[in-house]
Amino acid sequence: MCAAFVLLSGASSLSAQEERDTTYSLILSGGGGVTRNISVFGETPGNLDQMGFSGTIRLMWKPEYLVRAGLETGYTHIYTITTPPIATSTGTSEASGRLSAIPIQLLLSMPLWEDFELYGGAGIYIVNSHLEGFGTSLDQTVVSMGNTFALSYSRPVAEDMRLGTEVKWQYMDKFQDNNINVHFVLYYTFLKY
Repeated sequence: MCAAFVLLSGASSLSAQEERDTTYSLILSGGGGVTRNISVFGETPGNLDQMGFSGTIRLMWKPEYLVRAGLETGYTHIYTITTPPIATSTGTSEASGRLSAIPIQLLLSMPLWEDFELYGGAGIYIVNSHLEGFGTSLDQTVVSMGNTFALSYSRPVAEDMRLGTEVKWQYMDKFQDNNINVHFVLYYTFLKY
């Protein structure tokens, strides 16, 4: 009887220890919000709109160390420009152009304080320009090198979920564009091992 008690108590403490010894995890996060292009422009041929939507999806690997690694992608609006009406022999027409990008970034992150985390990354931006005017449209895609830096604050809302906000700076080298994003982000720890 005494031996059975010792075996059962040893097994229960072993299973409790296994739950606490989780060292690695994978965290999927996604969110969105507003972005503003803060680049300095010279004189433009029309109305320049530097505000827009941006969204992000990120997968981070959290090892036993402070530094974490992962990948990030998403969408970011860069700017839209619209010309005033232009008179032609066939009538009046407006022309517009929109620049947007899809980031593909390798990231490193590190917790700063209890609920704050700092991110830094480098990679590429797939930059798409869409032009419309005079009854035609044109799309062109280029690849730009670039960087990402972000500071996030999040709080637990469930056992494996956190909800927070993030301020992010994105730099795209091809056209020297700088964007500042403010996002609401949901973090989900979907694997622990």
